[in-house]
Amino acid sequence: MQMMKSRIVAVSALVLTLLMGTQAVAGNSSVPDADCGDLNNSGNLTTSDALQALKAAVGQQVPLMCDANSSIRVGNANELADTEDFSPGYLIGAAVDLPAGAVVTHLGLIARKAGPPYRIAMYTDDGGQPDQLVIGSETGNLIVGRQAIAVAPTSVPSGKYWLMANFETDAELSGVNDVQLAEIRFRDLAFTDPLPAIFGESEGYPGTPMNHFIKAIYLP
Repeated sequence: MQMMKSRIVAVSALVLTLLMGTQAVAGNSSVPDADCGDLNNSGNLTTSDALQALKAAVGQQVPLMCDANSSIRVGNANELADTEDFSPGYLIGAAVDLPAGAVVTHLGLIARKAGPPYRIAMYTDDGGQPDQLVIGSETGNLIVGRQAIAVAPTSVPSGKYWLMANFETDAELSGVNDVQLAEIRFRDLAFTDPLPAIFGESEGYPGTPMNHFIKAIYLP
């Protein structure tokens, strides 16, 4: 009996720790972007993970894997080999193709250097150029590695979209040097200015694939 009580106390402490971690992460605008089912070893904590941990702790066989409502990533969500430098004063990015209608929940990227404030926005495509603002993020601070900023859940149809980032100071992102496989578009934008509802005139150049991605849940 004493052993069972001790186990219950330990499990309760684990669940409380997970739930407290959920609240802490919810207050941070830019957090590590976890793979679903990893019991949040990267710090992206959820109440469902706490319940999974509880079931596992009391002996239930729990496969920690993605469920039907788990998010998927669309874009370049895997770290690239090199480092690309980005200057402040621009709204810059590349296009991604969303293969099916989805609810967008986060916008993310992969950084090499922590610290610089940034924001990221999603635009529709018009003839190969960014056009209308779909959703924009609040300001976050770059951390090293893959990260995402939560946005208001937004339902969008399949299609081509542009993910455009804006940095307050010099930023270092994951990239591939000397590989020009992507069409990069950009325009001037001070970090203190609001994200434009219409992207407006932009310039472009062939550049390295950019580690920008959408996190979304496909519509049934």
